[in-house]
Amino acid sequence: MHVKLLCSFRHTSLHFSENLETQHSKMNFDMPKRQLGGPGEGELDEKMQEFITQEQVKASLQAEILKMADKCWDKCVDKPSSSLGGKTETCITNCVGRYLDTTMVLAEKYQKRIQSAANQMG
Repeated sequence: MHVKLLCSFRHTSLHFSENLETQHSKMNFDMPKRQLGGPGEGELDEKMQEFITQEQVKASLQAEILKMADKCWDKCVDKPSSSLGGKTETCITNCVGRYLDTTMVLAEKYQKRIQSAANQMG
């Protein structure tokens, strides 16, 4: 099951990345500042910033998942075929598990460093 999801996700991620690059090249990020001049101006800016932050988090997560899929695919799949053998499936499952475990450990250590630095400054 995990292998099918990984294979499907890898294909979808590659397609998503191509579409994202195409859309990104068409976008103009130099938006002029608007003078709304009424109540709610700050609220609009806050909502826009929240939206941008959420989209950045999504893009970051997508990039990490794609990186994981590529690494595990390259490590475990010798040659693509209509089905994967048990050895390949086990390799992919183990690779994904190790990648996720390592990412969680690193994230926790990074969070502790940030908290420690914030405590020293405060």
